[in-house]
Amino acid sequence: MYRPGNYAQSANLKTLANALVATPVILTYTISAASSWSFIPDKDADSNIYYTFTSPYLYKMVFDRTGSASSTTFYTLSSPSPPSPAIGTGWIPAMMWTAASPGYGGLVIGGFSSASLYVLVFNSGKTTIASAYTVTYTSEVYGCDVSPKQASGLTYHFAVAYTRGSKQMSSWTVDMTLGAAGWTHPVHNSYSGGPTGPSNGGNATP
Repeated sequence: MYRPGNYAQSANLKTLANALVATPVILTYTISAASSWSFIPDKDADSNIYYTFTSPYLYKMVFDRTGSASSTTFYTLSSPSPPSPAIGTGWIPAMMWTAASPGYGGLVIGGFSSASLYVLVFNSGKTTIASAYTVTYTSEVYGCDVSPKQASGLTYHFAVAYTRGSKQMSSWTVDMTLGAAGWTHPVHNSYSGGPTGPSNGGNATP
C-alpha cells in the first residue's frame, strides 16, 4: 500500500515489483479519515485493517477488495496525545508481550513537534486503547518503529527512532509487560549521511 503524498487522502495498492514506479496500480482507495502523514497496518491480523492519526483522533480504516476504504473514529486521545503532524508511526506486535502477561498489539506514534514517542496499547478485543504513555526523545521525531526479538534474533525487544534536525538515530530496550512496561537504556548515535539524513518515514506500508 502506497500513499502518493504526505497528506494525500488516497492510497494505491501495488505489487512489490512496482513499488518504486508510478504504474501499474492494482486499486486506488479514497480515504475518508482526516488527512494525516501515515497509516499503520494491523500486522498481527494480517488483514485489511489500518490505523491513522490526526490529533486528537485515532481512526480505524478497513480497505476492501473493490477499492473503497471505510473509516471510523476509533479513539479520542486525551492525555497523553501526540500533536499533529505525526510523521513516524509503527505497529507494536502482540509477540512483544509474554504468555504470563499477554498483550494484543499496539501503536507507536512519533510526536514530531513534541520530541516524544507515544505508545498506545490495545485492549484484548482491539476495541479501544487500554493504556497510553510517552517516551521522551531528544528532538523532533521523523521516524519510529519496533523490532521484536523473535524477528531480529536478538536477546531483547528494541525500539528505534531518528531525527533529521540533529542527525541522530536512537534505540531503546523495550519491555511491554503489563503494569511494568518501559523503554530503557536509550542509545543515541550521530550520523552524517546526506544534508538532512533519511527521508520522512510512514508513507509506505506492507
